[in-house]
Amino acid sequence: MKKKKWPDRILVVRHGRSHAQELRDAAERSGALQFELGMPESDAPLVERGRKQAEARGSWLGQLPADLQPTVVLVSPFVRARQTAEIMLAVSGIPQDNLVVKVDDRLRELQHGDLTYFTRKGREQFPAETEKFEKVGELEYRQPNGENRWDVVERLRPLVLELRTRYQGQRVLLVTHSAVIRCLRYLFENLTDEKFLAAVRADDAANCSVTSYARNRKTGRLKPDAVPYLGDPLVD
Repeated sequence: MKKKKWPDRILVVRHGRSHAQELRDAAERSGALQFELGMPESDAPLVERGRKQAEARGSWLGQLPADLQPTVVLVSPFVRARQTAEIMLAVSGIPQDNLVVKVDDRLRELQHGDLTYFTRKGREQFPAETEKFEKVGELEYRQPNGENRWDVVERLRPLVLELRTRYQGQRVLLVTHSAVIRCLRYLFENLTDEKFLAAVRADDAANCSVTSYARNRKTGRLKPDAVPYLGDPLVD
């Protein structure tokens, strides 16, 4: 049987803490029904903690042996992801002439839809959506004008194919979002639907966390390596 081809290593990093997260958490704590971001969700920048997280993860990246450091960096177009990547790479000290850095729209966050700026309490105003969620389940549910997890999986499939063809033998860093990380895990690890749902519900992709994969040189398969998960670098 022909061996599957993958990059030698894939590191998947979530962006640092963002302005949108700060506002959402404050609204949840206050009991508000919704909050105003004042800009497109894709433009929400990092807050100071997010920048420090990116700096800490960049330092970690720079301390990896040279043969484990990335040679290719693919980044979500969202501002918080691009800022995270820029800070990480600047702090890492990895020579820029050794890197291919690209923004890839397929790594953008799941489009949450019309209820994006409503809190959990606020969404109680939409009982039909709650009923729909309970009927179709967490993987199938779409907010009005939003995406579900399977939509994200389908837009990621061509990217995964490129990883297996264009980037064979490379070491690839992906900087993206929590929902996208779960969908990449589904594709990289061939998860069952049940395990995919468990991963979605785990809510363990902390800001600037790392999910790491290495190609088994004997089988050619991609497997979580010795460091399959590292959480918030300011905590761990």
